[in-house]
Amino acid sequence: MTMDEFCLYGAAGVLAVAALLVLVRTVLGPTAYDRSIGLDVLTAICLAAISVDAAEHRDGEYLPMLLLLSLVGFTGAVCIARFAGSEAGEEVSGDDGCVVPGPQDTLGGSLPAPLPETELEKRREEGL
Repeated sequence: MTMDEFCLYGAAGVLAVAALLVLVRTVLGPTAYDRSIGLDVLTAICLAAISVDAAEHRDGEYLPMLLLLSLVGFTGAVCIARFAGSEAGEEVSGDDGCVVPGPQDTLGGSLPAPLPETELEKRREEGL
């Protein structure tokens, strides 16, 4: 057994154990957020496993699949984080998703007022 084979089999074993532990956490997770984080981590483990397989076969054809899977995982995590606040009872205002200042907003009213516009900024906006 060469050192390359030892490293590849070791990485595959570590990824298999990590996937098993994440699956247990995903199934047992008491909240939906625990399950979603578990699926996000499982996506990252799948990315690593596909990368190990590509390294073993010295094949670069897996790159589009890796890129697509990473984008799907990232988009899913962002969507869950985006809508997690609205389920917790926060009021979301407008299309931009900004939280309305209130008792749940820890920085509500503590930010400084914006600086007044200067003559130079007015000219830039007018295109002069």
